[in-house]
Amino acid sequence: MSDRAHDLRLVVRPQRRVDGRLVGLTTPRSFEADQYRILKHSIERQSEGELRSIAITSPGMGEGKTITSINLAAAYAQTPDTKTLLVDADMRRPAILSRLGLDPQAHAGLSELLAGPGTPIDTVIGRWLDQNLWILPAGRLPDDPYRLLESSALEALVADLEQRFDRIVFDLPPVIPVLDGRLVSRWVDAVLLVVAAKRTQRREVEEAIRIVEPDRLLGLVLNEDDQMPAHPYLYSRREGRPKEDRPRP
Repeated sequence: MSDRAHDLRLVVRPQRRVDGRLVGLTTPRSFEADQYRILKHSIERQSEGELRSIAITSPGMGEGKTITSINLAAAYAQTPDTKTLLVDADMRRPAILSRLGLDPQAHAGLSELLAGPGTPIDTVIGRWLDQNLWILPAGRLPDDPYRLLESSALEALVADLEQRFDRIVFDLPPVIPVLDGRLVSRWVDAVLLVVAAKRTQRREVEEAIRIVEPDRLLGLVLNEDDQMPAHPYLYSRREGRPKEDRPRP
């Protein structure tokens, strides 16, 4: 991989308390953090290690997708020599910065990169403390996120990010209420669908599975409860195939 990630000098530090459910960052040696390392291992095994970009979504809101995204990204970042990027691709209800104890209004991000393709990436991507984890916030909320995401700028940006980082985790909006996540998922290697064991209805899971492109749906991540640190389990939907063998639209 290119060393271009080293050019990103901006460091982000929490101003408020980090969400306690982000065990991969707050208590990385805990049993709960181990569960996300197991999830990461399951993903790598299913995909034969060929995935660079993973999108995480859910049928609806409140099912734990953002907590899963952050903890999975932290698990990847703990792997030696694995430069990891966490992208908040939910430009309607972004949650990553607030979960990290950062001011959501103080950081430009994805929307600025898509609205102005010439925007320098190093001005909007920040490194989390001294860890091997970088953050790309959602940025200023656009009037029409769908229009930004359907532009050719998104494809070019994902390709650029894949040259800079070993692993990229995208936190998408829920797939049933809005179309945005479907646009992002076209350009990533795989999609994980997060469902909450105690609240997601079977019909919602079935509808979400129909929405996500079958070729990109790697599996379902089952959370026990969104109100506590999750114990995620991966249920595989397909055998992984090398990226070059999977068609792009």
